[in-house]
Amino acid sequence: MVELNLIEYPVRFFPNALKSSFTLEYLVNPVICVFFIHYFPRSSKRIIRVGYYVLWTSLLTIAESIIEKYTDLIEYINFTWYYGWLVLLFVFYISDLGYIWYFNVKNNKKPQPAD
Repeated sequence: MVELNLIEYPVRFFPNALKSSFTLEYLVNPVICVFFIHYFPRSSKRIIRVGYYVLWTSLLTIAESIIEKYTDLIEYINFTWYYGWLVLLFVFYISDLGYIWYFNVKNNKKPQPAD
């Protein structure tokens, strides 16, 4: 998003090396995706699973909007909260697909430990 001039991170680690936020891109987002996937209700009805996506995406978008408004950590240039919502939804979906593919999850069930 930084490369497209949509978001700016005025306060960041390694300002001479990275335009994006090291903390957000390499620490916070991966950890959030791990928790999202770990607690994902795989065996629940589709409406519950969709609600889970909407809930996590909405809560994180609200948090990001508050951080953008009241701090100098994020600055929206040509970006809005609903673009952020869509991007987060896409990131969660792709992360979940990666999990399903890597661990060969069948029928939306969590993988069983090996014997």
